[in-house]
Amino acid sequence: MKVKDVDIIIIAGGKCGSTTLLKTFQQSGFKTIKTHSRSCFINQFGYDGLNELIKSSSNNKKLFIIDSYRTPIERKISSFFENIDTHNYRNKSCSELIKIFNKDYINTIEEYHYINILMKEYHIEPFSKFNFNDRFVMEKSGNIYFIKILFKDIANWGDILSNIFQKKINIYSDNLTKNKSISKLYEEFKLNYKFSDFYIKNILKKDKQFQIFNTQEEQEKYISKWKNN
Repeated sequence: MKVKDVDIIIIAGGKCGSTTLLKTFQQSGFKTIKTHSRSCFINQFGYDGLNELIKSSSNNKKLFIIDSYRTPIERKISSFFENIDTHNYRNKSCSELIKIFNKDYINTIEEYHYINILMKEYHIEPFSKFNFNDRFVMEKSGNIYFIKILFKDIANWGDILSNIFQKKINIYSDNLTKNKSISKLYEEFKLNYKFSDFYIKNILKKDKQFQIFNTQEEQEKYISKWKNN
């Protein structure tokens, strides 16, 4: 069945709060869907219609396309634990999981930002800077508004989104790893994990999204935290 006219499309990557955003906007009365990419949309809804939905939903009114940026290590760890049962890792020790993560996952778990692809399709340059005062950044093309917020601001998303939409929005959290049965192991992993100099020099310091959505001070603190964990 085709998706009908919507008000908001959440296009965030995996483990970036998209389920919380979906529930929040639905509870606030917005017609909302979430997906991670064009291919994800096809898998979800059974047809190749993301661009068609964007066009029809913005024809005579505003359409908001929202993404949430999450720092890479937290995003990768959360994704790793989301699929821990699929790989039969639940009974592994924390040290074993760290070895597996570093060997097989840290360089392979996705970090795509599909909103950048959509912005280019509508002749808008992807976000190159962030408003650290307002805690969001927004660009528009006709009736289409592209918005980026930060996952680390999730405790303040209610105020940030209320400011954007000019109406009171309450946050309804959903699908948080800390609320799942693996939460104790998940927290132990984060407490003991640290990344290598190779990752810092060859991947993180070349990550443009990391540079855009973190101040210079935040970048330095982030690297120091995970390197010396």
